[in-house]
Amino acid sequence: MSLQSLCTQASGEVVSNLDANQQDGLFYFAFGENPQPGDALYLGLEYDGALPEDEIKIAINLYQQDLPSKPAADVQDDDMIAPATLEWEYYAGQSEREWKRLPVTRNSIKAFASSGSIAFIGPSDATKRALFNSEAELYWVRCRVLSAEYNIPPRIDAILLHTISATHGRTWHEEFLGSSNALPGQIMRFAHAPVLVGTETIVIKEGSAEDSWREWQRVDDFDNSNPDDRHYILNPPEGEIIFGDGIHGRIPPIGESNIKARQYRSGGGVIGNARVRSLNRILSGAPGFVKVENHQPGWGGAEAESLEETKLRAKQDLRKTMRAVTSSDYEELARATPGVWLARAKALPGHHPQYPCVKVPGAVSVAVIPYVLPESDLENPLPGASLLLSVQNYLRRFRLLTAHVFAIAPVYVKVAVSVSVKIKPRAKAERVADDVRVALRKFLHPVTGGPQGEGWPFGYDVLASEVYQVIQNVAGVEYADRLALKAEGKEVGTVCGNLTIPENAVVYSGEHEIAVVL
Repeated sequence: MSLQSLCTQASGEVVSNLDANQQDGLFYFAFGENPQPGDALYLGLEYDGALPEDEIKIAINLYQQDLPSKPAADVQDDDMIAPATLEWEYYAGQSEREWKRLPVTRNSIKAFASSGSIAFIGPSDATKRALFNSEAELYWVRCRVLSAEYNIPPRIDAILLHTISATHGRTWHEEFLGSSNALPGQIMRFAHAPVLVGTETIVIKEGSAEDSWREWQRVDDFDNSNPDDRHYILNPPEGEIIFGDGIHGRIPPIGESNIKARQYRSGGGVIGNARVRSLNRILSGAPGFVKVENHQPGWGGAEAESLEETKLRAKQDLRKTMRAVTSSDYEELARATPGVWLARAKALPGHHPQYPCVKVPGAVSVAVIPYVLPESDLENPLPGASLLLSVQNYLRRFRLLTAHVFAIAPVYVKVAVSVSVKIKPRAKAERVADDVRVALRKFLHPVTGGPQGEGWPFGYDVLASEVYQVIQNVAGVEYADRLALKAEGKEVGTVCGNLTIPENAVVYSGEHEIAVVL
């Protein structure tokens, strides 16, 4: 089976993505740059005969390399709400309307919010057809958008067939570790280290019969081990296992070569972080026509910590946010929400979305501004319901028992400036006016504006004196006069020529009127 066609149908247009799918470093939009209901991603599969009626797996790697870094998150599947409702279908019939629901068995891509795979059983009634001006008749699978609220439209790095997950290591079988002398605290060593945690199966012969081998269980420590518990502790870097003292953990009975590893894997370290396409040879066990290649780099391999590195990590762990108490705790945890990218987050203690006019004890609302791609000209992005629910679910795992936590959208206030500008001699009026508009748009930006250039502070009033200063700093401006601020938004006030905005609001730029005086 091979992928012979890959098309996106969006806004009535069809784009072929097959070339981009086969080249490293290129991405394409799964459903176009602004996914709408009805948009779809089509996969054309070539296969001789009827589709196999067993599980077919398709790996989908998203392009997310240019997205902002996120704090480490404790991920649980129910934290993230899918940002879209999608329908996977296959073609079965003779007309273009004969599509049926695909029998999906596994789906880990969360509506294209994260890389993963989708697996399905090959439908027996799937039929071939030539679509999109293609002469080849192929089996077709499509993913169709029913509803969507993506802040970042899904971008695909590659869609691949015939993929498996792999870990770095070598497997060893039936290795004798030693003989027990029935003394407490015995230590046995594997022949190959480091040992990968969770791959080992340790058995001990507790009698003379051949069927007296018993499996023992790995524990982190012997604190809760009873005298009869078949427990051991694994020291992975050194390849050691440690047995109990008869009080905390059972002592292996005396015997000759009676401690054995039925199997384990050794390996790990940075050597396992293989470069793209560097794994291209099968050592044994496969016919000559089978080829292998890694389309993604290996990751996660690290050498054992030194004592100094352990001390440093301990200090970092102490600073890690494990419970939401302060406003900065809520903001950091919101930015760490799995599958969600935020430009900003602001905690508002006492703010309850149902009672905005009063402070509610125990309530904390976190206003979030979603991240959008730099090429987007959207200055006031609003989070969708799925994003807000994902953030809220994640925050509630870390809240204090008495806290009521809400994720809310920000209130946007549109600000337009009317001003008269006297320009310096030999300055070009049109150029200065354009530069003033650019400076005001940059200053009145919810994500990159404000007095510090780090985003407009929530609830921060628009001061005429600061706007004057922004204009005054533009090259070619002699001075500014007759400045007026106009605002569109909820609960905006005017005091002495300044704009007052509510605590859950930020500003964005409107259209500015610049009168140039020569």
